Amino acid sequence: MEFVATRDIHKGEEILIDYGPKWQHAWNTHVQQWTTPSDAETFFPAAYWNEKETLILTSKEQIENPYPSNVVL
Repeated sequence: MEFVATRDIHKGEEILIDYGPKWQHAWNTHVQQWTTPSDAETFFPAAYWNEKETLILTSKEQIENPYPSNVVL
């Protein structure tokens, strides 16, 4: 995939991509139908991880407070 800017992009400016209505429909369907995997010991939504002050734990921190088994970093 290749992108071409139609104007100068300033430092710190965000570049957004519109995937179109078909993608949005597919995403909405996925969100409505998604369920927690049956083999997941525990489940934490992405919002849970986004709200944590420390997103990435050190190896030492993970010994005392490990990530759920379905989280791989």
